[in-house]
Amino acid sequence: MKRFYSDIRDGGQFMRDDEGVERHIKGACQEATTALRDSPRIGWKQAASSHHGT
Repeated sequence: MKRFYSDIRDGGQFMRDDEGVERHIKGACQEATTALRDSPRIGWKQAASSHHGT
């Protein structure tokens, strides 16, 4: 498995993912897609933290 990092830039705010997660490519893509789908509804920080490590 590889380690994937999900840094987020929202306007002038930058949030670096220093931990990353170990995933197969398919799992990493699914996690990123879900976080992107949820982020407008619940906000970037919450979406990133709720999907990180799942």
